[in-house]
Amino acid sequence: MSVSPPAPVAARAAPKPYFPALTGVRAVAAYLVCFYHYNPYAAAAKTSGWQKVAFLLCNQLHIGVNIFFVLSGFLIGYRYYEAAARFDWQWLRRYLQKRVARIYPLYFLLTLLTFGYAAAVPVRTYSAAYIGLDSSAPLSHQLWLLFLNLSLLKGFSSTYNLTGIGQAWSLTVEECFYLSAPFWLARLRRSAWAWAWLPAAPLLLPVGLWALLGPATFYRVVGPWDFVLHFTFFGRCLEFFIGLALAVFLLKQPPATRPHPREGGRTLAGALALAGCLLLLAGIGDAGNAMPSYAGIAVSNTVVPLAIALLFYGLLTERTWLRSLLSTKLFNLLGKSSYAFYLIHLGVIDTVLRTYLAQHSALRFLALNLLAIASYQLLERPLYQWLAPQPTPAAGPRPPSPLPAT
Repeated sequence: MSVSPPAPVAARAAPKPYFPALTGVRAVAAYLVCFYHYNPYAAAAKTSGWQKVAFLLCNQLHIGVNIFFVLSGFLIGYRYYEAAARFDWQWLRRYLQKRVARIYPLYFLLTLLTFGYAAAVPVRTYSAAYIGLDSSAPLSHQLWLLFLNLSLLKGFSSTYNLTGIGQAWSLTVEECFYLSAPFWLARLRRSAWAWAWLPAAPLLLPVGLWALLGPATFYRVVGPWDFVLHFTFFGRCLEFFIGLALAVFLLKQPPATRPHPREGGRTLAGALALAGCLLLLAGIGDAGNAMPSYAGIAVSNTVVPLAIALLFYGLLTERTWLRSLLSTKLFNLLGKSSYAFYLIHLGVIDTVLRTYLAQHSALRFLALNLLAIASYQLLERPLYQWLAPQPTPAAGPRPPSPLPAT
């Protein structure tokens, strides 16, 4: 492999790859999670007929989280697989600084707002019960909860994972992936055998902890196995790995094997596969149980991410109306603000909107989107630009992408 000559001092850093359609997908994923939490057919849970079917389908829209996980795996893999060849501590520090700057500042501010609201307004609302905060609890307990939330350690315990901003349990999963991804990528570059065993390796940690502590202590400290498999990185790591594998496949795909950009078969196949997964999950789901069955977890953690990866493959390599729609300026704005929307759609912000502004769900949905866009423009993006490391000069031109232009 030839070495590129040093770039001149004035050289700019190579722009990171950007996929407009996948940014639009982020908005769709956030909305799916929102409709899962606010199931419009919740009243039909104990009935029969088409409304019960609609309820069961909406009750599986938590697959929006699967989409986020596969997307994170793909983006990290596509951006950093080649860079992992230059793995050193300076590179790792910059990488982690960027990851923390991307996720943590807005979460930190909203968590403080959540705890402050719970302390100032001791009202037993749906959201207050959901986030598990009680202003009458001892100060030491409230500070303990605040620490677990700010550190994201809450995600490792079934007792605390839904406290604070309840849906932020997934951030613990994301951060675990961000921490492990550089080591995954470095290992995958060195050994093809790593593709066979690496996806299952994280699960060895809770298995070892279970053997060390014993079942009773493990269940008390961490939680039952369905919690581990459904709510922690150790059970959800395959989703990130599938996204990462898609990225590596596309990076290594020679020009001769590129699909025709105007075909739509892969996009359609991915969409149909995802719809089939939704039907399958609805068929084996339990309407009266918030925790999926082991069969549901198995489908969600293995089959669903494969369907999502196929859909992504189509969106990345085919020019279709769906790709064009998701690449529009509107969907890109909604996608960029989807992280803020995800954090505020359930909890204190929604409680305030529900109490003082709009009881109607459509108006609240619109208000949440406007607040999310404002949060992105005024908080999330400026804080990231301030905290993230400055780009370094490019070492040379980026190799041509195997993906067709948008």
